[in-house]
Amino acid sequence: MDIKRAEKVLQSIGNVTRIKIFKLLVEYNKVGLCSTGIAKELNIPQNTISFHLSNMKNADLLTSTKEGKNVIYTINKSTFDGLQNFLFKNCCIRDNRICDCKLNNNGGN
Repeated sequence: MDIKRAEKVLQSIGNVTRIKIFKLLVEYNKVGLCSTGIAKELNIPQNTISFHLSNMKNADLLTSTKEGKNVIYTINKSTFDGLQNFLFKNCCIRDNRICDCKLNNNGGN
């Protein structure tokens, strides 16, 4: 992930409603949830949810799969893994002490 891509992802997730959507979809993990289900769970109007889902999908934060009449949304974990690796790429590089974090400047996990 490069800095422009990281900016796009962070801008997309940097909204209270989108954070709520993200946290809810984390709870559903790979099963996912349709937009109507998200709207009901969060008590937010359907059109508002659709707007935010579109924004998140555009930033590649979500994946969607059509199941009958419904579109099921799930978290795109690879985007978040990429963001985490980008943000922590140089972890501890300027710290002369032994680094005990799991991420390092070699991009390890």
